Amino acid sequence: MTDSLAPVVLVHGAWHGPWCWDRVTPLLDARDIQWQALDLPSMCDGVGHVTDLHCDAAILRDALDALDRPAVVVGHSYGGMVITEGASDHPNARHLVYLTAFMPDVGESLNAWIARFPPDPELLAGLVLDAERRSTIARAVVGPGFYNDCDEGTVAWAADRLRPMLSESNEPVRAAAWRGIPSTYAVCTQDRILVPDLQREMAQRASRVVEWDTSHSPFASRPELVADLIAEVARN
Repeated sequence: MTDSLAPVVLVHGAWHGPWCWDRVTPLLDARDIQWQALDLPSMCDGVGHVTDLHCDAAILRDALDALDRPAVVVGHSYGGMVITEGASDHPNARHLVYLTAFMPDVGESLNAWIARFPPDPELLAGLVLDAERRSTIARAVVGPGFYNDCDEGTVAWAADRLRPMLSESNEPVRAAAWRGIPSTYAVCTQDRILVPDLQREMAQRASRVVEWDTSHSPFASRPELVADLIAEVARN
């Protein structure tokens, strides 16, 4: 590890897990960048497991507490909600990276943003709620909705690993880390879930904005873009 490079904390999105960074982390290793990929408690297979956005944010704060120096904190999709609340006012949060992610202000929820900028109704119909309030994504919409610039093998790789999510999407964040911490927003212009207009409106809050011609999952289709951006921020 190079001391001049900040460590990195990776926060996955809804229904995903640490595995989603598997194509990015070897590229960080090659740059001698220390990283850790969190596993959010709201992605749970167990019936009756009670958690929420604030529990996920607390896991991030615990990870930052354990670091010996400030880190780059990366959030994908729902992970943007987590880093917005969890990294707020934390001395070990040096820079925030929003990867086609929600970037709410205090009092704003994920559902409120989706209501303003809904995805394709056919994709939204792929969200399934069960009796325990767990949400899952129908396999048929994983490719067209989340991985629409990926090959069939990558779509299957992801679909086999997606997990239920138990977290209230109408929970507002209690703090906004981006108000006090520099941030970069990566707009993904082929995203069919967080549509580009939604991303660009939220991205106005960021210190810097980049745009990529990718789907909702650039960590799978263009991992070098993700690694290059992280390395740039970790170096500065």
